[in-house]
Amino acid sequence: MILFQHFTATYNDRCIGRGGPMAWPPRSPNLSPMDFFLWSQIKALIYSSPADSEEDFIARIVEAAATITQQLGIFESSSQSLLRRCWLSIEVGGRTFEHLV
Repeated sequence: MILFQHFTATYNDRCIGRGGPMAWPPRSPNLSPMDFFLWSQIKALIYSSPADSEEDFIARIVEAAATITQQLGIFESSSQSLLRRCWLSIEVGGRTFEHLV
């Protein structure tokens, strides 16, 4: 909730998300596997333990972003996963293929 309040204060209600001022539907096709991958990695780093204050929370976000950018090869695996999912989608003619992943 602290992060949402920070974004709302900083970006004047221009945040896009579920439950936010600009609705973004869940499972939106505009969110790519890279988005899901990046956010899951950042969230894992930020929420590894409870934050003591808003300043601590913001510092964790900055640190998580720095950590992600220093990890060699981190985006290559996500890119390979995206390509694999594209090929699977083609193979099944656009039908559900999550059970094949």
